[in-house]
Amino acid sequence: MKTRIAGLFLILSYSTVCIADDLTLRVNRDLIVKMPLLTLQPMLDFCRDQQPQLNSELEQAYTGAKVKVLKAAKEGAISVLNLNHDEELFKEEELNSPVDADVKQQFQEALEMMSRSLQQVDSATYCPVLIQRLNHFDQHTFQQSVEMKFKQISEQAKAQKKVIQSE
Repeated sequence: MKTRIAGLFLILSYSTVCIADDLTLRVNRDLIVKMPLLTLQPMLDFCRDQQPQLNSELEQAYTGAKVKVLKAAKEGAISVLNLNHDEELFKEEELNSPVDADVKQQFQEALEMMSRSLQQVDSATYCPVLIQRLNHFDQHTFQQSVEMKFKQISEQAKAQKKVIQSE
């Protein structure tokens, strides 16, 4: 289960645009729904700290993208969960189980690593690009990328399961 959750974390953190109202990970289903929404936070914090003169423009872009991002995350999560139902990669009780402490720790470490890596970036170049990406967020492309990555992870998990069963 930890391997599957870690794989799912990697897929959903693939997104580069995300916004959330409630950033708490309580159950494994939250990983599917909220992970894309969580990964933007280090980027927003970096720009808020390093380029405060752009804060109003950043907040305006954030507000404009928020509805689209939340809708895409919800629709993407529904598609992922529907695919999961077809593939039976995750059982319903696993999805409704509390998030494993190790997974939360790995996620926190990943966010910290993102924050540290952003410190090496030229904020004068990066922050306007982030604002532009928020202003031009493409819900359909985002949703497709999440679904595509989930299918790849699903295929890898099925192949791994076959190897384990054949041993």
